[in-house]
Amino acid sequence: MPELFGIFNPTGINSEHRHGYSRMRGVFSKFNHIEFSATETSYLLLSTIRNNKHETDYQKILKNEEFITAWIGQAAIFNDDANNSTIFNALIHNDFNNINDFCPPFCAAISKPHGENLWLISDYFGHYPIYYTSHNNTIIFSTKLLPILSSNLFSWKIDTSAVLEFFTYEHVLSNKTFSKEIKLVPPGTVLRFDGNIINKDTYTISNNLKNDIPNTTYDVAKTIYDGLQKSISYACKSSSHTAITLSSGLDSRAILGCAMEHTNSLSAFTFGPEDCRDVKYARELAKRADIAHEVIPTDGNYLIKWLDHGLFVTGGMVSCIHYQILSLADTLAQYADLVMDGLGGGTFTGANIKWPMKFARSKANAIDLLYRQRATAWADPSEQKHIFDAEFLFEAGNPKSLLNQYFSDLERSELWRGGENFVFNERQFRFAQFGPHQIRPFVPVHTPFYEPDLVRRMRQVNLKHLIGQNAYVYMHRHYFKHLAEIPDSKRGVPITWPASIRFGKRVFDFGVRRLPEPMKRQFGYQNSPGTDYPDWFRNELRELIYDNILGNQSMHEYINIKATEKLIQDHMDRNANHTTKLGVLLTFSAWLQSVSNNNLS
Repeated sequence: MPELFGIFNPTGINSEHRHGYSRMRGVFSKFNHIEFSATETSYLLLSTIRNNKHETDYQKILKNEEFITAWIGQAAIFNDDANNSTIFNALIHNDFNNINDFCPPFCAAISKPHGENLWLISDYFGHYPIYYTSHNNTIIFSTKLLPILSSNLFSWKIDTSAVLEFFTYEHVLSNKTFSKEIKLVPPGTVLRFDGNIINKDTYTISNNLKNDIPNTTYDVAKTIYDGLQKSISYACKSSSHTAITLSSGLDSRAILGCAMEHTNSLSAFTFGPEDCRDVKYARELAKRADIAHEVIPTDGNYLIKWLDHGLFVTGGMVSCIHYQILSLADTLAQYADLVMDGLGGGTFTGANIKWPMKFARSKANAIDLLYRQRATAWADPSEQKHIFDAEFLFEAGNPKSLLNQYFSDLERSELWRGGENFVFNERQFRFAQFGPHQIRPFVPVHTPFYEPDLVRRMRQVNLKHLIGQNAYVYMHRHYFKHLAEIPDSKRGVPITWPASIRFGKRVFDFGVRRLPEPMKRQFGYQNSPGTDYPDWFRNELRELIYDNILGNQSMHEYINIKATEKLIQDHMDRNANHTTKLGVLLTFSAWLQSVSNNNLS
């Protein structure tokens, strides 16, 4: 998808602003872009950037007597005078609910020609990031973090609380960035800058469904099916060839089932080794659907090629071990003009519900459970004290403290929703924002599970329909029976099989995973992952680990070098698997290095 950046000052643009704007453009120019579209007034410098040949319908700068608008997303809305009026009337009357009618992801920057105001708008999921900072009556904004830092129009410091959150959860929380001075426009938000005053309006999807909540297994299954059909139909209208990133899980399988009804030009792509269940069953699914299927073998060298790109897209705020979709970037860009990605499905269908949370007896207990479930890198404070610099930890504070907000106003029987709120508003928000977003510079990506009405309904259904993905599995059996007959990678048994057998297989797999390797082979247990970061870090990426984590002097402000050396050595000697921890250290160190290389530190 395209990019957007600019500088706004209501008292007038000067030569310093122009130099900063030129530096921002220079950072974007280091990556492959087709064309810049720019506009300038006495108060505003503004650009959009088209990344690839498929993006003509995803950007627009509109200029008239009332407003200057840069829109990134489904820019075709500006071909309709009614939509123009919707946006402009919303700005004038501070009534933004109608923006819900526009399909995400999108973001916009809108200004009056005479410099009175600037508005920054995010979509209601926040999946198209837009960052901003305010300094000396100047607003600097961009869809990427690094160009704002490159403007050199303000001094900045590392936000240590954001860094510790990253070292804890593998991603940064809330609207923070690694810079204290730069924030992310929150989901479903309109920010208005009027001089030094910042006004914030939200238009997040209403949850007041009243009698419109699906309340039977069939109703929930039909809600998911109808929502996917609506979303995929909309996306496929402008596509001549659609690709699906196909695993053998439930989410990409559901997208495949729906997409077959809306396009005649469809193909599937899967990454991973031949002995991976995803590859084995995805191949069977593609054969059953009678579509072309390509397997992309992946090794650690892909990260050496794509690390800088991934850091630029994510601002370093998601661990590099989640950059794997980039292994498909070249292939997808060559064969498709639209990619369907299943990220987000588990958030609404029950896959992310953890059983212990259902039985939490107090808010404190629920917060502790959520922290232990979601703190996937460093969770134990004693381990944090061992590996990280004491001064850094003191300044960073407690990465657990923000969790309380997700349990406010919840009854004890509903405390499980606090965990779901965290996944939806934080974890899934970041991964949906930066997962598919990493390949949008090459080809447009659509995430069908984020259809607004589907999300609105699924966020309120009864827990009994979500536990074990009850309604979701029913949907596959009812609407996609021919695809449900193929096993899924998580259980290794067909979805059409009874729930009792699928649960029994889950218990069996849980036990087998704890057996010694010789016994695992005796049971025939084999489920190689699509990526093998543990061995990649020991082989192809070994030098990258040592050079970036131990060889980067800037990291010494954050970590205890001797303890980190021991951590790395234990992993290399196969005494332990520290993949997640090494992933966040490598990512943050490489991000610091990219900042240093651009003379931004």
